[in-house]
Amino acid sequence: MEFQINFQKIFDALISNFYFIIIATILSIIIGVVMTNTNTPDTYAATATIYSASYVSYRDSMEGRNAIMLYVDIVRSRKVAERASSLISHEIRPEQIMGMVTASFSENSTLLTIRAVSVNAETAVAVVNAVATAFVQEVVNVTAMEGVKILDIANRAQLHSSGNSSSNRTRMIIALGGAVLSIVIIGCISLFDKRAAFPNELTLGGQIELIGAIPSKNIKT
Repeated sequence: MEFQINFQKIFDALISNFYFIIIATILSIIIGVVMTNTNTPDTYAATATIYSASYVSYRDSMEGRNAIMLYVDIVRSRKVAERASSLISHEIRPEQIMGMVTASFSENSTLLTIRAVSVNAETAVAVVNAVATAFVQEVVNVTAMEGVKILDIANRAQLHSSGNSSSNRTRMIIALGGAVLSIVIIGCISLFDKRAAFPNELTLGGQIELIGAIPSKNIKT
């Protein structure tokens, strides 16, 4: 018998195994609840910006811009983190600072944006301002140029991600994955099932005549 994809057969298989899909989805929801932490805290982000500007000459300004581009990676370096740690009033390890900070530089401008993310808004503000100060000091030490300065410091932090929203989103993804996986399994089993489900599968698409069929159950009259 020629192999053909019978979408009606797959659809009927999904309908007849509807409860299996529901059970798989419920189990996925339970797994998602177990895997995710219901006490996931909110995170806050604070940003500071560094710029390059020189009122002496255009050359000095471009050299400062190039210095930011070349040394942008040292924002997350241990040396900057150690210097930033010493500038913060409360104790925070350099390793923690390195994990909290990211930096991005736009080639269309002379601005470097530094961001710190923490579960504590005040900590995020303190860290990003300390890192910005430490980065400027480090660039000045390395290049001996005074054109790299802090443009904006962080005064407050914004909500970065809600802990409950993140957990709920993860649970939804796991539940949806369980439902899709059960549908795919049922569809594949039905697709490769060699048993005929419809008369046209036995008649080669109507090329031969079907004389009769024996029902699967006894019919009472």
